Amino acid sequence: MGCTRKEIETRLDEIIAFADIGEFIEQPVKVYSSGMFVRLAFAVSVHTDPDVLIVDEALAVGDVRFQKKCIDFMRRYKDSGKTILFVSHDIFTVKSFCNRLVLLHDGQIELIGNPDEVANRYHQIMFPKSAEAPTHAVTSGAHLDLGVEVYDGSYWLDVDVDVADHQWGDGAAWIKQLRVGGIREPNLFGWQDEVVIEAVVQWSPDAAGRISLEHNVPPRLLIGYRFENSQGWVITNFTNAMIADDAIDVDLLTHSSCLIRCRIGAMQLASGHYFITPGIAIGTKDNLFPVKEYTNLIHLYCDTNESVLGQIILPYDIHVVDKA
Repeated sequence: MGCTRKEIETRLDEIIAFADIGEFIEQPVKVYSSGMFVRLAFAVSVHTDPDVLIVDEALAVGDVRFQKKCIDFMRRYKDSGKTILFVSHDIFTVKSFCNRLVLLHDGQIELIGNPDEVANRYHQIMFPKSAEAPTHAVTSGAHLDLGVEVYDGSYWLDVDVDVADHQWGDGAAWIKQLRVGGIREPNLFGWQDEVVIEAVVQWSPDAAGRISLEHNVPPRLLIGYRFENSQGWVITNFTNAMIADDAIDVDLLTHSSCLIRCRIGAMQLASGHYFITPGIAIGTKDNLFPVKEYTNLIHLYCDTNESVLGQIILPYDIHVVDKA
């Protein structure tokens, strides 16, 4: 391991404390569970002060508290200027943690690039085009357009859906038009602003029907918006799958388009840039098949001078209950 016995002995207490496997530290490794083995192996590795740390799916085991401890250590290690080779199938953790990604597919290097670019290719591989459909024309029925109403006197930001950093999906459904209201020019929102997103969603009933049968999912429309900061950390998600079942009650087999409005309550976020990724799926919360994503399509800026020790301020109350 590149350390002398004396060096290991001087760091033994730190290793034992980090592994946190209790009295099992005195037992033979052959009686360890896989989680205990990874705990100890990770603890030993990170306390030998390596120049390059290789973490291969190590965070897939162990309890959540230990995973958080490992992530915190890895961030400090990365911030010190050292290199981490992080191997994982958790695409969102990888995006938020890594500066550059390598995608392996069938034992070969598929792509090397920035996190968003590689994550998009990963999703294209995971959800290949299985139901081709025209992406900018409704195959049947009437079409819808965004109206001209102004929301609460604010202006609307018209978003070109073709300028998303990346798109992936099988072409069965798509966003024709999208706009954002409740904001100030050019793309600013504050702590008191209610942001509104309106989207005209279109789909091919035939393609939606094939997906429903092939993947055994109900032919119901799901739409959501992933909200990330400029470092790629997911702040939250807004999706109809998490609210009332009848919030979006659209039969994908008998209709071909709909206008959907999403209202987002005032968000007390740290000042900075934020990106919203719209996504469309077919099915239900517990049984769905993704059909389209527009990565980082909407770019907004939280314009505030308020101090935020973190990323977001949640409603809270602190007061004295009693004193003596």
